Amino acid sequence: MSKAGNVFPLIGGRRVEHLKDNIQALSIKLTQEQIKYLESVKPFNPGLPHTFIPADPNVTGSSFLIARTNAIKFPNAQKPTSL
Repeated sequence: MSKAGNVFPLIGGRRVEHLKDNIQALSIKLTQEQIKYLESVKPFNPGLPHTFIPADPNVTGSSFLIARTNAIKFPNAQKPTSL
């Protein structure tokens, strides 16, 4: 929740105690040093479909599929967009 503005944690459990513990855990605030340590333990793997679908050429500026056949420019590459 410290890294993005729109994060909506899903909490749950089988007992009321679990729900109370989950709600209490939402008040935990990690420091930047703690976040950096946690991220350094193991590289993040987004998993499928992100590892299967190539990156958006409008973001990266190139496409490995198109680059094999023809040079195409992506004018909107690196421009901020809003979802």
